[in-house]
Amino acid sequence: MKKTCILFCVFLFQITTTMFAQTGVNLQTSNVTLQIVAGNNVSPENGVMLPSITGNDLANKDSKYGKDQDGTMIFVTEAVSESKVTSKTKDVTKRGMYVYHNTPKQQWIPTFSGKAAISDDKIFVVVNRKSTRLMGSNVESIIWDGIKEGPNNNLIIISGNQTEITLPANRTIKVQGMIPVGYGTGTDSQKKTASTLSSSIKLVAGGTGIVYSNSPGFARSSNYQASNGGGAISPMMLINTGISGSTIKVDATRQNGVRTNIAGAAAHNTAGCYLIIEEI
Repeated sequence: MKKTCILFCVFLFQITTTMFAQTGVNLQTSNVTLQIVAGNNVSPENGVMLPSITGNDLANKDSKYGKDQDGTMIFVTEAVSESKVTSKTKDVTKRGMYVYHNTPKQQWIPTFSGKAAISDDKIFVVVNRKSTRLMGSNVESIIWDGIKEGPNNNLIIISGNQTEITLPANRTIKVQGMIPVGYGTGTDSQKKTASTLSSSIKLVAGGTGIVYSNSPGFARSSNYQASNGGGAISPMMLINTGISGSTIKVDATRQNGVRTNIAGAAAHNTAGCYLIIEEI
């Protein structure tokens, strides 16, 4: 009886060692910690199924994923809703497989390619001005009195006074535009007064974004009829909007005291005044 008990214990030890060392499915010897090979039978179907979850349910479990879950894989059945997006789930934009990276981003990363492509899942909005305006002071904020066009333009909010633009949370966004000198009203001499116009995109106080890059723009006109020909450099900003979103505006600065019009819609040899807001 004692001998039988000893043999049984040895047998259990061998099984336990095998289970915790290397495991194989449909094969006797595994080459790695876990190895799965296709079976010869018609059923069940070959493959491995990861846990499936909706984007919203994944966002609700945000606090459950940390350093101990680094490398966790999961299959998302539908994108997280805009109202539910968190810093960890901001890239959960479509159905597919995701891996949790605790370092360095603490974020779910998609395993599929094509994330940077323009699609209905991303923001790509053009904001236009429609009317040329004579500047009343040396520095003024651009008024966006036109329309918004492009995928998800409902996520971009223009303020009541039309000078500030609010961007949604948990996005990395590139804002770039053209702020040229306009061909406005006045006498022929006034219209042809040479002028320069510098422009810059600014993060409004209270915003939560992190500015990666901010380049000023510059336009000049020799006769108000060829602003593009005179040269125009577009302003540009790269921004991470943070967990609460960010608000931006565009300021234009004219030559001190020089009569200057800010362009409206494309006309009179100018490309017009516009912003391109693109999620990257």
